[in-house]
Amino acid sequence: MSAEVVDIATRKRAVLHANETAEDAVLACAYFEPASIDEALDVVTAADFTTARARLIWTAMLRLHASQAPIDLSTIAADLRAHGDLERIGGELAVLTIGEMCPTPATIEHHARIVRDCARVRAIVGALQRALASAAEAIPDVDVFGSDVETRIVEAVRDRASVEGPVEMRDAVIETVERITEGHERIMRGESAHDAIA
Repeated sequence: MSAEVVDIATRKRAVLHANETAEDAVLACAYFEPASIDEALDVVTAADFTTARARLIWTAMLRLHASQAPIDLSTIAADLRAHGDLERIGGELAVLTIGEMCPTPATIEHHARIVRDCARVRAIVGALQRALASAAEAIPDVDVFGSDVETRIVEAVRDRASVEGPVEMRDAVIETVERITEGHERIMRGESAHDAIA
């Protein structure tokens, strides 16, 4: 199985592990009540957003918030323009869509957690798929392979540990290795790479 096959599967699954409605709700909450940004800062990062539009708008809002500038459609568009990002997201029309959703600003933390959790699932699935792709090739050194898998899983679950308490690494590694082994066995039986990592 080539890394390209896994990358295609990862991209397809990334869409399944996203919630653009929650992403838009975070942006709308911050737009309608800029003070609510503080509630989301410890929960979500720009990298957690699925679309470039949401990531760049969130980043612009954070810059405006940090500088204590007003946050409105005009200042967001101006910030994006100043950083060369306005056209990347589709121009001012993309900024105007922030005001189309009307969530209660008090729900920003709830929506931010949804965005964060989807990003964590994407990270864990990606780490498992990369480990599975590695397992499909010859493994000259099992210790190096095991260490690499463990590192990938640690990185993928690190944020979960900070919020939900310690993650038992032994359990995470055992579960991951079991999934990798099962996927590898399915590939060896002739199943497609896509079915094996499903």
